[in-house]
Amino acid sequence: MFIPSIIFRAALVFLLSMCGAIALAAERQIVISADSAQVNQRTQHIVYSGNVVIKREDFELQAQRVEYTQNDVRRVFKAYGEPVKVFWNSTVTTNLLNNARADYIEYAEGNPRVLDMTGNAYIEVDHDSLESETIHYNFDTELLKAKGGNKRRVRFVIMDQNGN
Repeated sequence: MFIPSIIFRAALVFLLSMCGAIALAAERQIVISADSAQVNQRTQHIVYSGNVVIKREDFELQAQRVEYTQNDVRRVFKAYGEPVKVFWNSTVTTNLLNNARADYIEYAEGNPRVLDMTGNAYIEVDHDSLESETIHYNFDTELLKAKGGNKRRVRFVIMDQNGN
């Protein structure tokens, strides 16, 4: 079905670009700038605050606060902003994902692997888009849940196969 493939592709890009950014640092240069940073090596918890920008050749994330936590069984990435903005450079990457935004984005890798976007959530893939108050995607069950709120309904915009 087409709709889950939009979210799956978007979630996959989040996995590779945002959550795996620290792990992939050896493979690609990642530049993180913020007003402040706090790294606790013992607890494996990192916090960047104030005008956070994470850039890689094919990817940019803008947020007010970014947290990354890792332990033996789980990795959690959280981004806060109003909104958090994510952009992909289509001239560098072959991903169809153009951009995404939400007031809060959380990706948790472990059991289960989930992506949550809350507050004016929006994902654009190629020419298709999904917007709602919240978007929840479980990678393991491939279950997408989108919920409206604040007088906003869930809205899918899907182009036909001819791009019309």
